[in-house]
Amino acid sequence: MNTTTTRNIEVAARVREALDAEGYKAVQVAEKIGVSKGQMSRLLSGKSAIKFDHLIKLGRILGMDPRRFLGLSPTTNDVLMTVPEAADMANRHPQTIRAAIYSGDLPSEQTGPGGWHQIRESDLKAWIAGVR
Repeated sequence: MNTTTTRNIEVAARVREALDAEGYKAVQVAEKIGVSKGQMSRLLSGKSAIKFDHLIKLGRILGMDPRRFLGLSPTTNDVLMTVPEAADMANRHPQTIRAAIYSGDLPSEQTGPGGWHQIRESDLKAWIAGVR
């Protein structure tokens, strides 16, 4: 089994555990996160990777930090990084980081309307862990 498959299974297990603890059924949550019942089944079995934006939605539904699904501990002393700094840390092109921000896969804060994007280190690490 490769690393990506193992990671998918581990994340799926954490999500299933959190859903079970709160008494949610997969079919109840599928529509809320924007996937079909079949896709939800594949996500919860680890056969498909759960996107970070789905983890964010699940976190909102369950009232928990989505980084916990990835086995990361949320921190309060997060470092804010620019897109180039995040790209360097993630070993990705800056345009890949921007695309993840614009698609909603990678949370960021803007310094103002049309301003620079700043990415929390913990969000970047969570995004890296969730990327295929």
